[in-house]
Amino acid sequence: MLYQLKYRNDRTVADVLAETAAEFLRSAWRVRIDVIVPVPPSKMRRVQPVILVAKALGARLGLPVCTKCLTKVKHTAQLKDIKRGCAIFIGDANGADKAVQTYFAEKRYGNVVVFCMEECRNNIGSWPTRRVEGTS
Repeated sequence: MLYQLKYRNDRTVADVLAETAAEFLRSAWRVRIDVIVPVPPSKMRRVQPVILVAKALGARLGLPVCTKCLTKVKHTAQLKDIKRGCAIFIGDANGADKAVQTYFAEKRYGNVVVFCMEECRNNIGSWPTRRVEGTS
């Protein structure tokens, strides 16, 4: 799906990803969220997928989206170009987290830690896990 959104400009995928994320946030995460702040993209595109998904998610959850809250201050590599020495911290959610985990597992990337709230739903590469506490 991410490939379709990023490289085929299929904007309908943003809605599917946002709905998946919204369902997770409503049913499983149960953490109070005040605003959605998307991470600045590593590559400039006419239409930024991360912004599309963030805005679609904000619309589903009735939350504001602040696209100017974070500013990139230096060039960083795209996810697909990350060097093997870097540590990767990722969540265990279905959807984007699982897709990124699958990517790193296929590349046999070992330096990954998966953050989970209770039991990990997804740990594709059998990496170490860290439990995080939710707030109510």
